[in-house]
Amino acid sequence: MENIIYTDADLNAFLVANEEQDGNTIEVVIECDSTGSQSLTITAGLASATETLTPGEKNHVDIPSMLWNFGNDTVITLTKGGSTAGTITIHFPGAIEFDAALNETETDNEFLMQGSATVEQQVVSLQKEVEKVSARSLDYILPSAISQTAIADGANNTVETFEFEAAEENVKVSLFTCIQFLATTTVTVANVYEDLNTTITISLDGNAVATILHVYRDGRQVLMLNYLVEGISKGNHTVTVNIAAAGGSVSVVQVVAAYMLVAKSTAAGHMSEQSLFSDGAFAPGVLLDDLNPKFLTKAANDNGTEYTIVKYAQSATAQEPMPNISTLSDWYLSKYALATMMYYGTLPYTDNGAIMNQSVHDGGCDVAFYLPIKRIAGFNKLVYESKNTYSGQYNYHCLSAAAIVDGVLRNAPVTWNSNISDWTTFTVNISGIPYVDYLMINTAVGNPQFRNIRLVKDN
Repeated sequence: MENIIYTDADLNAFLVANEEQDGNTIEVVIECDSTGSQSLTITAGLASATETLTPGEKNHVDIPSMLWNFGNDTVITLTKGGSTAGTITIHFPGAIEFDAALNETETDNEFLMQGSATVEQQVVSLQKEVEKVSARSLDYILPSAISQTAIADGANNTVETFEFEAAEENVKVSLFTCIQFLATTTVTVANVYEDLNTTITISLDGNAVATILHVYRDGRQVLMLNYLVEGISKGNHTVTVNIAAAGGSVSVVQVVAAYMLVAKSTAAGHMSEQSLFSDGAFAPGVLLDDLNPKFLTKAANDNGTEYTIVKYAQSATAQEPMPNISTLSDWYLSKYALATMMYYGTLPYTDNGAIMNQSVHDGGCDVAFYLPIKRIAGFNKLVYESKNTYSGQYNYHCLSAAAIVDGVLRNAPVTWNSNISDWTTFTVNISGIPYVDYLMINTAVGNPQFRNIRLVKDN
């Protein structure tokens, strides 16, 4: 169950929404005012985490499952300008079922996680889930790189690297490794032996998903990790295990075992190319399930039904500039395509094997069209073919990609093309965004056309 608590600028909750999904999540959406230095602190017993908020904007904060205080309370505190402005309390049962809803209590700003179960019921439910998993086809992925280099005091090293391709959304991979090494603690000038403090960081696509701290004394030691990496999007991914040493060194490193347990839909290595649009059609599984491609056709454009799947902002007069895409932020990551248009702008559509637009005014026709796709990660280039048969000036067009990162739409670089009368191949560097949520189509005057659109990963 997806549980979302909507609050005002002082963390006063006015709505809690529950939406069906696989797995349970909790999110707080707060409409921040302009006060500087705002943050949310999430506390569960002795553990806590702080999220910095952006003043004057709508902020989305996930409550990590590691801070769900089962059998007790998790408290969320808003701090503004150095002072406490409000709190939310979530009461958790000792265990919850797979589909758990967050409900209001009789006390303002207090919520109860429902779907509770006794521990015995939870174990039975888990046993049934294990039986389901055991019936599935599973596979192992081995590291693409292993480094058994010694790690000096104050240094670190990436010991294991896994590369894999997820063919589905919301994939899980289970990482297991056993590493043997010789620990040597540092001796201070006072002949005092320090502890060897190791920091083991598991990262997904360069972002840490787990940090494990462990202390060793001198001698042969064994490190064992068993960690579940969840919520992996479709596309190429890299998981790394990095060890940092302080107060001593790590040497004679031996990786005894290292593998990831995955479903058959996940394969070792990476996919070098992912087609998005070719031969006049979108590739299967690329568009959102709720986005019917028939509403993107010329027929839908002609009869106006294309506007039913688009949220757009358009200049009120020919003299006004094109609105910023942030004006449509309420529909980020929704089922709708997004568009900002100048006064004479029109929506693009599919026809004759291409995505195209037909602009009849020589100016004031610019359109930025964001087509939502299922999130794809692990590619660093967008390649496409385009042309514009219009011979007049201002016949600009381009294609790029965009991602929603922390509630903000981030575009990959945009390079406008002009006077391209024949089909020409262009390549866009998209390595600056962590994944792709939108295909961004920019058109101006004439008849710009795009085809053979694909994502590429270079080695």
